[in-house]
Amino acid sequence: MEELNVIQPYLDKWLQRSTSLTGDTLKTFTATLLISVIAANQTLPIILTGRSFLPHWKKEYGEVELARVMGDTTMLFPGMVPWSVLAIMCSTIVGVPIMEYLPYALFLWFLPLITLIVSLFKHVQKSKRTAAA
Repeated sequence: MEELNVIQPYLDKWLQRSTSLTGDTLKTFTATLLISVIAANQTLPIILTGRSFLPHWKKEYGEVELARVMGDTTMLFPGMVPWSVLAIMCSTIVGVPIMEYLPYALFLWFLPLITLIVSLFKHVQKSKRTAAA
């Protein structure tokens, strides 16, 4: 898919409409969630999100910000998808069905939300500095 450049033009067009770190975080969050639902493992969402979003994030915010967002979303979402290898493995090791542990897996739910809040905070801080200058 990468060589055929099938998805990247649509992704670039979608990202061009973003005007803030919070918006791009939310878009990365959404794309990662969709990729995680489609993929049956943890590796594919990491690779697809990283390679697809890196040019935009590198230009707008830097690689460190993308790594932060991916670390808090891409690494966790497969644990919430019942048919993901990661969720099945965790469920088997703990001996609890996936749908029973998922409501109690607060780390899986809260860390992506905290990431959105951090992005919003950084955006507000940047706006204040820009307004002051």
